[in-house]
Amino acid sequence: MDQLLVEGHLKRAVSAATPYERFDWAWKAFNVLYSVGAERRDGERTLVRAAARQMGSDAEAFFNHISLRPLVSIAPVFEEKAWQRAGVQDSSRHREVQRRLTEIGTRAAIADDVVALVDLLYVIRCNLAHGFKGPERPRDQEVLDAAAPILLSFVQAVFTRHLRAQSRSA
Repeated sequence: MDQLLVEGHLKRAVSAATPYERFDWAWKAFNVLYSVGAERRDGERTLVRAAARQMGSDAEAFFNHISLRPLVSIAPVFEEKAWQRAGVQDSSRHREVQRRLTEIGTRAAIADDVVALVDLLYVIRCNLAHGFKGPERPRDQEVLDAAAPILLSFVQAVFTRHLRAQSRSA
């Protein structure tokens, strides 16, 4: 892993002027992190989920330190690729995250909660990269305002965990 690259992306994310830029730079840092040890045949969604599962015992601390209310309270985000290909506005991932996040602390499946949250962040990322989304539209701004701080906190937590693991193995 290129530690300096991740640190540079995170620094840009933290100092970004807009939620769009914060989300974009945080995802770039995440991209470097989830690509560590990846096989070329692994799909991006598989890699993203694997990185989410690496949170392990840090997942609860992560959820306790971020505010999920904005992401839970917005109208559900649907996958634009499915809409463009099949005319289906599938917001099931967001609704699943909303359901799970209202139950945090009441069950032991917190690792699955992290995966569901990262699935939603991945949908938002794909909508930005491949859809008709942009920082100037009110709805897109609402989604980015809610998602960017969560993504940044998540990537920082994954990076910190990765650095701790590296220092233990050194």
